[in-house]
Amino acid sequence: MEQYLMYTIWANDQLIQWLHSADETTWEEKRPSSFSSLNETTRHLWNAEYGWLTRLKDKPWESIPQVSTKDDVLNGWQTTSRALAKYGLSLLSNDPNGTRRVGDGEMRIDDIIHHVCNHATYHRGQLITIGRQVGLNNPPRTDYVYFMQLDAQIIESYKRQVSAE
Repeated sequence: MEQYLMYTIWANDQLIQWLHSADETTWEEKRPSSFSSLNETTRHLWNAEYGWLTRLKDKPWESIPQVSTKDDVLNGWQTTSRALAKYGLSLLSNDPNGTRRVGDGEMRIDDIIHHVCNHATYHRGQLITIGRQVGLNNPPRTDYVYFMQLDAQIIESYKRQVSAE
């Protein structure tokens, strides 16, 4: 799970860096998808990570703060991704068999974390597709295999970043 959390942060960072290059018109341009723009899809991803982080903290689901600019959305998502990884790693080491109330039942913490990471992968693919459709060039390669091919020092630096935050 630690490796998958580090991968998720890295892949989110790649997307966030790419999305910073979108102008406001491109950011808002509508396309057929689960969420119809880069803005809406990114907000959905951020909201999911934010909400699951509050659930992992054993609190009721909370939604993202209301922000208006692209940079605020991207920075908020990046901050939440790191906070989720840090808190998730802490839970996994201190309470490896822990559960949280989800709906009418219980869900294991590691399954929640796996779900959040998998969910992010799905929507990062949508962001790349929408981005290409609205004219953003050179999308990042965010498949897990590319993360695993990174120098071990880069992967370790993500672990240190999460630990320090």
